[in-house]
Amino acid sequence: MQDYNYVYGSCMEITLELSCCKYPPRSELPEFWRQNKGALLAYINEVHRGARGIVSDLNGVAIPNAVLKIKGRKIPFRASARGEFWRILMPGHYVLVVSAPGYNTKEENILVTGKNLSLFCASGFVSLLIVVTFCFCLCFC
Repeated sequence: MQDYNYVYGSCMEITLELSCCKYPPRSELPEFWRQNKGALLAYINEVHRGARGIVSDLNGVAIPNAVLKIKGRKIPFRASARGEFWRILMPGHYVLVVSAPGYNTKEENILVTGKNLSLFCASGFVSLLIVVTFCFCLCFC
């Protein structure tokens, strides 16, 4: 299911196997947690790396189900019904392509660093902390 959910549901799903025993005794579970807690929490924290924001029109109205794609990659993803989007990305330079029916397609150059998200736009360089969302405004065709 992991590949299907990632491609068609924009959902990242993993399976972790911590033991060769399919059903370990209940008494062993606290030790599995103790041994893996740090790694699991570090993995969960990776959700904050990459790009996220809201796709909206020039009036600030969210555009539901807009299609987004990292240029050069085959798998697009969709904004939510409230225009929200997110994509986990490793540090590097990317071009985010945003499109929706009735709107012009927009491309934004982004730089993902280890802690911050940087957005390059026509008005200059804007650096945003990763916890801050940013908007992509699309224009009517």
